[in-house]
Amino acid sequence: MKKRVLSLALTLVLALSLAVPAFADETVTCPATGGNLYFGVASDGAWINDADPDITAVTFPASVSGIPVDPMSVRDFLYGYGPSLTSLTFPAAYCGENCYYKDTYGPEFQAELFVAVIEAARMWDSLTDVYWGDDGALLAAVLGFSSPSELQTQIRNEIGRNNFTIHLNSTGSAAQPQQPAAPQAPASGFTDVQKGAYYYEPVLWAVDKSITSGTSATTFSPDQTCTRAQIITFLWKAAGSPEPKSLSAFSDVKTDAYYAKAAAWAKENGIASGAAFSPDAPCTRQMAVEFMWKHAGSPSAPRAQFTDASSPAVDWAVDKSITSGTSDTTFSPDQTCTRAQIMTFLYKGLAG
Repeated sequence: MKKRVLSLALTLVLALSLAVPAFADETVTCPATGGNLYFGVASDGAWINDADPDITAVTFPASVSGIPVDPMSVRDFLYGYGPSLTSLTFPAAYCGENCYYKDTYGPEFQAELFVAVIEAARMWDSLTDVYWGDDGALLAAVLGFSSPSELQTQIRNEIGRNNFTIHLNSTGSAAQPQQPAAPQAPASGFTDVQKGAYYYEPVLWAVDKSITSGTSATTFSPDQTCTRAQIITFLWKAAGSPEPKSLSAFSDVKTDAYYAKAAAWAKENGIASGAAFSPDAPCTRQMAVEFMWKHAGSPSAPRAQFTDASSPAVDWAVDKSITSGTSDTTFSPDQTCTRAQIMTFLYKGLAG
């Protein structure tokens, strides 16, 4: 029987623990999506000693100011950072044949760092993509699997959700960035939507389909809470911006509001109901899938087994792989959604 990927965690953590340097000669700021990483740099190594709280996507550098990054600090960052991470990128230098710490740690450390990635994915539903630039065949062999594809299958089974992907590079040819790095090319002019973010393709799709044009000429504000007015407008535009019969659908929607036609269309088509619409209220996970489910015609789907949500809309969204639970048993229906999350839901539900 194949060993579980995470079964290596305790053995490797105990065997490969490394003391953090006592002090830094300097602190270097390295950019990430949503904030910065802060590295302490000394002559004997560089390590992550702080991070901004709203970071969503990170490309880890192999060196800072010419000093190799302590890989153990990367592992510790993954175990302790929190549930805002959506995308992680590890260049080829991290664990392949040319890994700068290979002679010291050997391929087993590659496994430990990978175990930390998988554990982060188990803990945080927000983490959807990991770009592993190194040799997938070597990684699979160290972990006891015959091929990268067998490893991929086991990862999916362990994590228990289908919106998480490890992008393995079996040739180990991913480029190694130097940090501090220049920002990656923005998507369609948005400086805050960078390639590698889980919402990159959804935003490109939405801009191409004229579903959104951003919060300004150069920003999309992916981490901003999405309102009910915004998601209804996105859905309305995705439907082709049809003209409603009347604009006086809700008592709290002015006829000159940017979302007036969208709200009226939603009421006429049974997507939204009631006397008031509450356009500025945050959109929750439950609201998002309810709107999309009704827009799809309220189809039936197999029952999703969540202890905190019992809804045909949730059943449908999970069945269609639009979203999944925040754990094996919870959906977190009242958790508010960001603009990035909503755009990703819409992309998964409508782009196909």
